[in-house]
Amino acid sequence: MDGLVWGGRLNEGERCSVNWVKYKSIQNMSPVPDRFDYLIPTEEQLESINHIRKQFKTVRASLENCPASREKSLALTSLEEGLEWATKAVILN
Repeated sequence: MDGLVWGGRLNEGERCSVNWVKYKSIQNMSPVPDRFDYLIPTEEQLESINHIRKQFKTVRASLENCPASREKSLALTSLEEGLEWATKAVILN
């Protein structure tokens, strides 16, 4: 279960400042990768990402048959965004 653990302390007379630390599981306290850091994928993750990318390219190729339109542009943009999220999902989880 994902959760947050408060990692700060409050001395007398201090204002409460929240210092939350992210943990993937409160039981084993293993940290979740920071979403704003540059994360280098492992070889296994790269294989997964390349497989997903090939599937997205197949869908993109089928969209090339659509007539040029705003809808086609939106479909391609959504596909690109989907690939970005899929890649991030592989690296973060």
